[in-house]
Amino acid sequence: LLMFSWPLQVNKVLQQVYYIGMKSVSFICLTAVYIGMVLGLHGYYSLVKFGSEGVLGAAVALTLIRELGPVLTAIMLIGRAGSAMAAELGIMRISEQIDALETMDIDPIRFLVSPKLAATLISMPLLTAMADVVGIIGGYLTGVLMLGIQLCGMLCRGLACRLPLGLVPLRQADVTVTVAVVGQRP
Repeated sequence: LLMFSWPLQVNKVLQQVYYIGMKSVSFICLTAVYIGMVLGLHGYYSLVKFGSEGVLGAAVALTLIRELGPVLTAIMLIGRAGSAMAAELGIMRISEQIDALETMDIDPIRFLVSPKLAATLISMPLLTAMADVVGIIGGYLTGVLMLGIQLCGMLCRGLACRLPLGLVPLRQADVTVTVAVVGQRP
């Protein structure tokens, strides 16, 4: 709750959103497109045995949105930005900069950790949604262009499926808080 107390550190939060979110976009998109392609490829060979390769779009979308999207985005984000945040705080502890902040009566948690936590809470759901869309596009590339599934069968059934998305925001919030907290441990 320290991140919501006055004075707000909007500039620091925006800098961290750029560092955590924008600089992770290419890494997460590259991973998501390959995951979508692999899901499409393996899903096709499993579904063709039952004659239901038309539901490949729905299977890829459901798998990415419910399970793999948040988890893989979190793994990529913690690998890229979380390790850098932990290293930064560790170096500040070793060089006694955190002790200097405490000496100046500045709360180090509020000054150093809160902007990063807020930026992670802002960026992670957006990156997860983007990874879901890019992964679905990867599944489309595999299904339609490589395996020859009809475009309408892939997209129409994928978009028309009623995805049970009730618990997805809770799962994303859980993964986001875990990434943010683990990334702050020096």
